[in-house]
Amino acid sequence: MSVLIYLEPLDTLFFRDHRPFIAGDDTIAEGGLPSPLTLYGAIGDYCLKKKNKSIEDFCNNKQDEKLGEYDPNLKKSNLKIKAVFLKSDYKVFLPVPLNLYKENNNYFSLLPYKTENNLIKWDIQNKINPIEIIITTHGIEPATGYISINSLKPYLTADYANLRPIIYSQFQLFNYEIRYSNKINKDLKTTEDLYWTKQLRFDEYITINDYIKTKIGIVIEGLNQPDFTDGDTLSIGGEQKRAKITLGDENILSSLKDDEIKTKIQETKKFFVYFITPAIFNQGWISQEFLDKFNGAKLIGAVVNKPIYISGWIRETQAKGKPRPLYKAVPQGSVYFFSFESNNDFNLEKIYSNYNLNESLSDIYPNAGFGIALIGAWNY
Repeated sequence: MSVLIYLEPLDTLFFRDHRPFIAGDDTIAEGGLPSPLTLYGAIGDYCLKKKNKSIEDFCNNKQDEKLGEYDPNLKKSNLKIKAVFLKSDYKVFLPVPLNLYKENNNYFSLLPYKTENNLIKWDIQNKINPIEIIITTHGIEPATGYISINSLKPYLTADYANLRPIIYSQFQLFNYEIRYSNKINKDLKTTEDLYWTKQLRFDEYITINDYIKTKIGIVIEGLNQPDFTDGDTLSIGGEQKRAKITLGDENILSSLKDDEIKTKIQETKKFFVYFITPAIFNQGWISQEFLDKFNGAKLIGAVVNKPIYISGWIRETQAKGKPRPLYKAVPQGSVYFFSFESNNDFNLEKIYSNYNLNESLSDIYPNAGFGIALIGAWNY
C-alpha cells in the first residue's frame, strides 16, 4: 500500500538549516531544500489534522491506526517515505550522481581506479580504491544540478558510449529569495530588530498549452490515495507556509526498475549504490550495518562529498517540543561501488528487490526517507 503525492508551494517555502537562529539576536536565517525529515513531519501532521487528532494525543496514546506506533527514532512507524524527487516540465529529476563529470559538452562516468595508487590520498581510513580524475583539458568539471530519469538508463546499465544525460541546473527548477522580517516584542506589541530569511521559490512559467511549476514528488508507504484529498493544502517548513497536494501515478518511476539493469549487473558482477536522498550512517560516511546488507559483495570505491547536517524537532504538542540530535549525513548523489565473485555467493535478486528504490539503507531515521538509493551496473 503506497501513494505518490506532489507538493506544489503556494508561495515561497522556508526550510531552516541546522544552525541555531534567534530572531533579533541573529540577523540571517539560512535555508535550502527540505530534508526528508521535514517532509515526513509535514505528511504526518496532515494525516493527524485530517482526522481532527492532535499531535499531543498521538504522543500520549503512542499509537495511530494509520501512522502506527509513535517512534521518535522513525524505525517502527507504519508511515515510510520510499522516494523523493523534483518534477517540472513533465520530467522527473533526481540529484546528479557525484561520479558524473563533463568535459566541454561530453559527459562521462568516473569509475574506481584500476590499480593501487599511493599518491592519491583520501581522508577515509578503509583501504578502498579511490577515484582518479585524469585532467586532459581545462574543460573538465563535475556535473551539477538535477538529472532527468528519462536519461538515466545508460548510466545505470554502464552504457558509457550513449551517456547523454538531460541535466537541469538548480536555477531551472528553483531559486532563492530574501525576505525581511522584524522581531515582535510580545509585551509592548511593537516591532524590534530586523532580520532576513533565505526562502525557496520554485520555478514557474506558462507555455502555450500549460502552466509549468516545479513540484516535490514523494512516494509514501503505509498510506493510499483516499488518505489524501486532491487540492488540499498542508503546512510545511517555517512560518507556516502552505503547499497544495495533488495525487500522482507511481508508474512515473517504473523506468528505474528495469530488468536490463539486473542483467547487466549479472554480466559484469559489478554494481553501484547511488543515493537519491541523504543517508545517515553510524560511522560517518559508512557503517558495518550498511555493508552487511550487501553480504557477498566487496566495497571497491566510493564518491562521497562533504557531509550535510541533519537536525530537526521532536514535537510533543502543536507548539512545543525539543530539538533532535545533530547528525552528519552522506549527501544525496553519493555513489558506492561494489563487486562480487559469483551469482551463487551474492543474492542479486533479493538485493535489487529490497534496495533499488525501496527500503532505506540509512542507519538513522530510515522510515523518514533517508538512504533511498538506485542500484546500477558499472564496468571498465
